[in-house]
Amino acid sequence: MPVAVAMFSGKWKYGSGENHEAFMSAIGVPKELHQFASETVFYIECREEGGVITWATTPEYLGAKHGTVTNVFRIGEEIEEDTGDGKKKKCVYTWDGDKLVSTYPDWDGKGLKVTMSRALEGDSTSTVMSAGDVTCTVVYLRC
Repeated sequence: MPVAVAMFSGKWKYGSGENHEAFMSAIGVPKELHQFASETVFYIECREEGGVITWATTPEYLGAKHGTVTNVFRIGEEIEEDTGDGKKKKCVYTWDGDKLVSTYPDWDGKGLKVTMSRALEGDSTSTVMSAGDVTCTVVYLRC
């Protein structure tokens, strides 16, 4: 049985990650943006109301808040998600046991499948992101 979305509700702050550089390259993030991404702390706020989930991501770079990217979805329904770089990607959120999974079937327009699988672990979430054979793990801590 899936974890209730309410368990993901609240504010989260980036804690740690591994293999970012390879993952960013795999999904086509331009090299000139790699440093910005690696020096940015991301905050996530999640809330659910009536089956509608709002997932907002706010980057903080060198202490300055940048524009918040907000996506709204329902489990099992395809959306066009804002990836934060001005692009939209088709995506579906589903449950895989206790993990909230977002699947992007054609990230690059050439068939690259990207998945992000989020698991709760006490007051942290562990997100495993995969693009082809490249995997990155990111941990967020509840604020």
